Amino acid sequence: MLIKNIRHTGIVVQNLKKTLNFFTKELGFKVIKKQLEKGQFIEKILKLKKVKVTTVKLAANDGSLIELLKFHNYSKKEIKKRIFSFGITHVSFTVSNIQKLVKVLKKNKIEILSDPATSPNKKVKVVFCKFSDSIFFEFVEEL
Repeated sequence: MLIKNIRHTGIVVQNLKKTLNFFTKELGFKVIKKQLEKGQFIEKILKLKKVKVTTVKLAANDGSLIELLKFHNYSKKEIKKRIFSFGITHVSFTVSNIQKLVKVLKKNKIEILSDPATSPNKKVKVVFCKFSDSIFFEFVEEL
């Protein structure tokens, strides 16, 4: 197999400060690297002219990475994304306490799609939410 591992998941956001605050202060991610990317290399690989993008790599406790991207000079009106839209629809995280997480989501006024539900095989409890940038997250507590 040519693939060695999944390196990270990139999430384009409108409000980097708010999203970064939520991921670090509420979910416990650690900032690994934050940088403004511009110039020939990023223009070439993204095929965008004069692009400026701030990227923030965040690590979970197990070392898995999320990359938040804020494009400064490219923006498009938000496309209403639904959980069943084509393409990548959500990122899933394993959590230790889903009830505690739901309180955090509510405190941060993040839209919760339903109350946490236990799977039919009773192995996990799951909740989906919609973050401010029409990004869906799934949180799973293993029982």
